[in-house]
Formats: sequence, structure tokens, C-alpha cells
Amino acid sequence: PADVPRSLCWQAMLAGTSAGASSSTTALVPTDTATEPADQPADQPPTSLSGIRPILQNIVATCNLGIALDLKTIAMHARNAEYNPKRFSAVIMRIRDPKTTALIFKSGKMVVTG
Repeated sequence: PADVPRSLCWQAMLAGTSAGASSSTTALVPTDTATEPADQPADQPPTSLSGIRPILQNIVATCNLGIALDLKTIAMHARNAEYNPKRFSAVIMRIRDPKTTALIFKSGKMVVTG
């Protein structure tokens, strides 16, 4: 529902109830509290009341440069770039640290993952 905070919806999904209704065995408690527990070290992410600790694994970003690109020129002049139009219609650029891959398309659109 639109009037129920998002954290309550997630808590309800994990608990197996709907966000608007609570049963006698499941209490809905917001998990995005602004304060950290006193026994939680500052260098670790805060834990929720349910014991679930989210860990960031991957980020995906997209952008549109707004111009057409010459992929062959980009692949020839850039390091760690590969371009095989028979196999895939984008330049694939990879860097090692942080481990990231960018897909660069002729239309000027890019997808970066890592």
C-alpha cells in the first residue's frame, strides 16, 4: 500500500504477512532506524532487528552520451577494450581495480557493471 513505509513492506515480505495487517505472531518493526546499536562497531554496516545484514555486491549504471560513437576507433585507441561486431555489437572495456566492465554501444549508450 502507498501509505505504508517501504521498510515495513520489506519486513512484511520477509515475515510472510501483508504490510497492512499484522498477526499475533509477527510484529512489523521498521528496519531503517537512524541510530546504530551501542555494541555495533562503527566500521561495520548496521544490522537490522531481524539479523539480516545487507552487503553490496554489484552496481549497474547506465548513461546516454547523446552522440553516435565510432566503436572501431574507440577499441583501437583504448586499453583493455575489445570489439568484435560479429560476436557482440558493443565495445567491451574492462578494468581490474575496481573490477568493472563497461559496454559502449554505437548509439552512445553505456552500461557499466562492477
